[in-house]
Amino acid sequence: MFSKSSAWPTPFDNGVFIGQHGSWNRNPRSGYRVIFIPFRGGKPIGEPIDVLTGFVSADGDAFGRPVGVALDKQSALLVADDVGNMVWRVTVSDKLKAGKLTQSTKAILP
Repeated sequence: MFSKSSAWPTPFDNGVFIGQHGSWNRNPRSGYRVIFIPFRGGKPIGEPIDVLTGFVSADGDAFGRPVGVALDKQSALLVADDVGNMVWRVTVSDKLKAGKLTQSTKAILP
């Protein structure tokens, strides 16, 4: 899902959100997350940024598998999960809005 929304701070205001469904037959499991790839001039730049993680337990059990992403009218990220059978709504935290993104800052779920 391409984002060009001022509701998301840089670099999330220009790029693409990607749901990685995950591969059940790999060890260790791969995917099972939502990433963001920043764009400039219509082309990807930089490395993927983790947006939503934690779908796999330390034992390798899947809690969820993101299958699709969309932005709602308020620019919140919607993530369909076919294992948890739910839609996650991810909004921008105050820390992220203030430009204080740190390693420990995660997407805030209502």
